[in-house]
Amino acid sequence: MILEQATKYLLLTVWIVAFFSSKGTAQTCSCAGAPLLGAQSSAPVFGGDLLIGLSHEYHDISRLYVNGELVENESTFRTTQSTLLEVHYGLSAKLSLSGTFTYVRKYRQTGLQTQNPQSLTVSGVGDGLLLLKYKLFNRLKPPSLQATIGSGLKIPLGSFDIRNNGFLLNADMQPGTGAWDGIVWSELTSSFDSSFPLNLFLITSYRFTGSSERFGTNDIYQFGNELITTAGGSTSLGEKIGYTAVLQYRSTSSDKRNGVPQPNTGGYWVSHISKLSYSINDRYSAHIDGRIPLTQELNGLQPTTSYAISFSFFVNLSKRLERIY
Repeated sequence: MILEQATKYLLLTVWIVAFFSSKGTAQTCSCAGAPLLGAQSSAPVFGGDLLIGLSHEYHDISRLYVNGELVENESTFRTTQSTLLEVHYGLSAKLSLSGTFTYVRKYRQTGLQTQNPQSLTVSGVGDGLLLLKYKLFNRLKPPSLQATIGSGLKIPLGSFDIRNNGFLLNADMQPGTGAWDGIVWSELTSSFDSSFPLNLFLITSYRFTGSSERFGTNDIYQFGNELITTAGGSTSLGEKIGYTAVLQYRSTSSDKRNGVPQPNTGGYWVSHISKLSYSINDRYSAHIDGRIPLTQELNGLQPTTSYAISFSFFVNLSKRLERIY
């Protein structure tokens, strides 16, 4: 009980500080990598319960923008594929621990309109994420309302110093970032008891990025902080099929090298995500979702996502389900 109260006030304090800090800056690399924060859409599980998910996400990053304008780009083709393992464990009725571990594959092909196009593939373990979540309140009377906050760390498990022909690859072609980051997270959900079931949710996360020595001693590189806000709703289309529609806002500002903002990094994106879910039974479910950018305003010249699609499979090892089997 004392541990839960201490954790509650610690998470709440960190979240409040982050909320007001986020009014000042928001940064990160604009090219798609492992979607660590985007994967954290699972509410805390109950004490002793275990939820495991395996996902694969494909990003086409062939679009090229200058500020908010699309540039004709027929010479370059880029993709990022990420495989994510999510683990959510309930430590108590209100407290849970989430972890995300990734494997990333990045591909780039240039000079497509020449006789000698060049291609490059980089793959390896990506960065990881640990997040502690706490339920502030959970009102069960319809319409139900649940509020959850969390905080944690992004762990630099991925390589950030891969070279090609002796030259250090750009940051957007590395599997990892090389830095520890701090993260705060919150979720607000509400369900309505009616003939047409509807669940609404609002998820906000903010990432404080650390720095690393990328080009040599005393040569410090820092990705930008990242703000992601996701708002949407879900409903049932049948006994086993569910549908979710989401609007997502992502904001970043420029990366920094030795404290100097770097050109062609940072901006904001607004995307639409649609998701179909299929409940095989109470323990197993499968999901497919697609992401389409609606608008973006980028700093300078940047490649950005044309579309993304992902597939996932979840196993619910809840103790409350053991009596069913």
